[in-house]
Amino acid sequence: MKGRESTLKGHTSVEMADQFVGGIYSSWGDQTKDWCADQLAQAKNMVELREKSVLIQRLKEAKEQNSLLVAPPPLHDFGQDSGAKPHDFDDDEYYSHTGVPGKRMLRCKESLPPQAECKVDEREGAYPQQPLGHRPQVEGEPRMAPREVYRCTCHDLPPDTPPKVLQQMEKKQDAQTALRPCYSVLGDDDTTLVFESRFESGNLLTATQVGEHEYDLVLRNDTNTMGHTQWYYFSVSNTRRGVPYRFNIVNLLKNDSLYNKGLRPLMLSSKEALASDTGWHRAGTDVSYYANGVRRRGVDQYSLSFTVEAPHDGDTCFLAHCYPYTYRDLQVYLHGLGMCPARRRLVRRRKLCDTEAGNSCELLTVTENPGEASHPGKKAVVITARVHPGETQASFMMQGIVDFLVSDDPRAKQLRERFVFKLVPMLNPDGVINGNYRCCLAGHDMNRRWAKPHARKHAPVHQTKLLIEQLQRETEVVLFLDLHGHSKMKNAFIYGNDARILEDRFPSIREPTSPQGDPPEGMTERVLPFLLSERAACFSYDQCDFNVQRAKISTGRVVCAREFGITNSYTLEASFCGVSATRTHFDQPALLALGRDVCLCVLERFTGNAGDVQAVLVRVRAAREARAAERAAAGAAQRD
Repeated sequence: MKGRESTLKGHTSVEMADQFVGGIYSSWGDQTKDWCADQLAQAKNMVELREKSVLIQRLKEAKEQNSLLVAPPPLHDFGQDSGAKPHDFDDDEYYSHTGVPGKRMLRCKESLPPQAECKVDEREGAYPQQPLGHRPQVEGEPRMAPREVYRCTCHDLPPDTPPKVLQQMEKKQDAQTALRPCYSVLGDDDTTLVFESRFESGNLLTATQVGEHEYDLVLRNDTNTMGHTQWYYFSVSNTRRGVPYRFNIVNLLKNDSLYNKGLRPLMLSSKEALASDTGWHRAGTDVSYYANGVRRRGVDQYSLSFTVEAPHDGDTCFLAHCYPYTYRDLQVYLHGLGMCPARRRLVRRRKLCDTEAGNSCELLTVTENPGEASHPGKKAVVITARVHPGETQASFMMQGIVDFLVSDDPRAKQLRERFVFKLVPMLNPDGVINGNYRCCLAGHDMNRRWAKPHARKHAPVHQTKLLIEQLQRETEVVLFLDLHGHSKMKNAFIYGNDARILEDRFPSIREPTSPQGDPPEGMTERVLPFLLSERAACFSYDQCDFNVQRAKISTGRVVCAREFGITNSYTLEASFCGVSATRTHFDQPALLALGRDVCLCVLERFTGNAGDVQAVLVRVRAAREARAAERAAAGAAQRD
């Protein structure tokens, strides 16, 4: 549609216009160069950001009309396996860009298999090479000048502003009641959506109406960064029932996404929640993720487009990348633990540290008699979550772990009698509160700061390392587990460390794995992941990776292995999408169940004898050989 306006902050200078024009000169003929030069001359006289953005969009539209934009990639079947290894789609990457309803878990609708293909109507079908949501103007269609209807200003900080919290969480929550909408509905005939993201964990910077029911959305960068856009969480109100609303999130950075493999956005309708207790559920049709032809600061931009319908008139609907789990949700959950006498005696809750913003980073100790100063004879297990605030799956897995450990299940009692569990349920509260995807308020990925964490800027990581060091002096830490979410691969899987990288510094890790004292052959770190694959249908052992890449040397699982000699040091990843075998999304109960399965595998792995470990290793080798034979047979069949 003509008149589409780009609201990306990167397009704010004449230099950017020069770069954009220079880029399209190479692909256009001489007949357009004069026109571009005239447009560029006009740009140099423009001062306002809005006018410059319009210029860039004019050039972009002209490029669209010459069919130069890249079409969205085809949608793959939800259960299709590309055969790629996890490191090919590494979600734990480092970007070097510098520069809510509800206080209870609502019942979820049944997970439905997502649509395998994008449906296009007859009008859009005439332009098969155009990305959905960015099609050319149809002749005779009413034109609409784009207008910005929402801009979130509460997170805007100058680049040189020292990291700080905007408000304490309680003050922020109270202030929300006084926030005025950025757009006021003009009357009953005004069908413009009213956007809002100024709530805990919310993320939406701007919304620009480009059609009667179509909006271009720009996500806010992580605090004090120039990137890390993926997490979105916002609300729309003033809805009309049955109207297809098209949303285009236009400033994403990853070159591939599970949205092209079946992932769908999450939606919660306030009226549905009140009427039928229906909570978050998958929604959206015509979902596609594609390169949009825009480069910002030398980085390609990608768009996510999808269509949703509101179930009621005048509804307020919330949309999110994954099930929200806020800092307040954690506090409510921990308060509930303390109110239950049976559970309270099994958990000790204390403050690990204060964050940069002054929020409390919680530490839970779960064992029999957790209030005792020491626990002789018990080994330690350390589990952390939410170092990346936008990976909310980690919080649900952590809650599943805590729920099981404090339950009356006899196996949970065995775990409490044999181990001391040190749990940090939210390593990055500041990032969670402010709606960041990956970073803390300092603009740092704290999972890249484990080697040398700053005592103030990265206080939760710094204090967790001190905790592990103290535990190692008192007992043995048999497991370190860091919980994450993955945006490019399906299923759940583990990143581990090949034990051979530790042998030189920590010879003691070569423990015998059989009564005869046979060496482990560098395989003991594979036992726990394999046990998890046997117990949890959502877990894929084939996707586990035990290589240590240079970019991962400062991550939690590598540092804990190298500095503290913890052989069983892992990152557990759960997909934003779901399970290939069942063709369903991960939902809250599935993530809670995965946390419970982790506990059961810990019991099986660390309470057996050496012969039990050796028996598991035999199954590991057999599975690897069977998998290799399958691949060889598949390759031979393909050659035939």
